[in-house]
Amino acid sequence: FSASAKSTSCADCEPGALSTELFTSCYFLYNVSTHEQFYNKISRNGNSKMVHGDEIIMSDSNTFSCGTCHSSDTMFDLNGDISGHISCSNINDLNCTLDGENTRRILHVQGTGGKVLRITGFRFWRGRINERGGGIVIYNNANVKLELALFQDCSNTHSSYGGGGIWVQGSSAVVNLYGISFLSNSAYGSRG
Repeated sequence: FSASAKSTSCADCEPGALSTELFTSCYFLYNVSTHEQFYNKISRNGNSKMVHGDEIIMSDSNTFSCGTCHSSDTMFDLNGDISGHISCSNINDLNCTLDGENTRRILHVQGTGGKVLRITGFRFWRGRINERGGGIVIYNNANVKLELALFQDCSNTHSSYGGGGIWVQGSSAVVNLYGISFLSNSAYGSRG
């Protein structure tokens, strides 16, 4: 993967870091093209995990299934105060697919450290779990902004829980949805 500049660096940032327009924070921009690179940037067990505010861009026309997964039931575990922006390089065509292969949940988001995690331009496909949220589960003070995404063929097979595509748990979780589509998702128990 590569780290690259998106705007002028701030003098207070470490070398290679970028700054926001108002120079209030520093961040890195990473372009990833493989499942392993993506996993290492966003999953809590990744070896070069993103820090608050970083931007991760997945190359267009990729389908990621489990090469390295967090566990047998979850592809990517964003547990541990991960925030920033995760996006597809071409957000308008949904050419970046996260494929749960009908055997695991795609994203598990627990807490974002009081900051926002933006996820833009992905197709969540064939996420499946016998628990909460086949596509994504969000809880425990997480603040997530989902933009321009498709949840397709995701399912929850547990008789008591719901969320074929998305499950949001607890009043402390904040989720904003913009331009989200749902197609052929299901939940065995209820609250699909």
